[in-house]
Formats: sequence, C-alpha cells, structure tokens
Amino acid sequence: MDRQEAYQEKMEARVKALQAQIEGLAAKANEAKADAKIELMEGLDRLMAKRDEVQTKLGKLKEAGEKASDDLRQGLESALFDLKTAVDKALDKFK
Repeated sequence: MDRQEAYQEKMEARVKALQAQIEGLAAKANEAKADAKIELMEGLDRLMAKRDEVQTKLGKLKEAGEKASDDLRQGLESALFDLKTAVDKALDKFK
C-alpha cells in the first residue's frame, strides 16, 4: 500500500466514524419532543451537508491520485475538521 492509499483509507475511516455519530444523533431526533426534534433535524441537515462536502473532496483526492496537490489535502482536512467540530457540538448539545 502506498502513502496515498494509506492517507485515503485514514480519511475514509474518519468520515465513517463521524457518520456513525451523525446516525446516533438521528436516532435521538426520532425520540425527541417536537421542538427539540425540529432543532435536531435542522442540525442534522447541516451535518449531512458538511459530510457530503467531505465526501466530495475525498472523491476529488482519489481521482487526483498520487499527483494530488497539497491544496486538495488541506481542503479535505479542513472540511473534515469542520465536520468533526459540528458533530462534537451537536453531541454535546443533545446529550
């Protein structure tokens, strides 16, 4: 396995872990009262949009292969950081 593949697998694993947390929040939303449910569902929509952005950037990185630029990697890592921060805030809010 080359360095690029290892990096991609690492990023995919991080996305999967965050996806599991998002799914946990979705389960909580199904159990929540009406007002809290609306707020949580809106938050989930934002999280899923951020997740989609990360997956798009990861796809671009895969397409670029070995010649992927540092800008692509930095963009992916920035988007992943934003997603993780948003997931962590949502988890804290709805514990």
